[in-house]
Amino acid sequence: MATEYYKISQREIDSVLSESPEKRFEYTIKRIADWETLWTIVGEAEALGMLTDEVQNVIFPIWPFKEFAQLYCTGNFANYTPMVIELSDFLEEYLPDYENKNFKLSLLPLPTKKGEVMDISMFREALNSELDKIE
Repeated sequence: MATEYYKISQREIDSVLSESPEKRFEYTIKRIADWETLWTIVGEAEALGMLTDEVQNVIFPIWPFKEFAQLYCTGNFANYTPMVIELSDFLEEYLPDYENKNFKLSLLPLPTKKGEVMDISMFREALNSELDKIE
């Protein structure tokens, strides 16, 4: 596991927060591919901070940086804290299980706005496309 993580500036946070869901999606995919890490939130006993939508789909929230995940830790998630996941672990361990359970992903959800909710296959396709650009 990496021991140092990119720390984003307040200016970058403010800029991303003001963007459309589509732009936040592009930003999230690019940053996850660049840094090969992503963030989620965990509560007591390492319980993952899963979300649900109006039709009860289970949604796993992810963020490109700790600072964005921290912003989400309010209200029902006030006792949660950000947790980093290495991209390789996410792709090999989390996604296959979540795909089998028909979970969805939410990219960069904010306390005031929904993140881009998508099927795992769509996320994987966008991420692979971005990773191909890097290699």
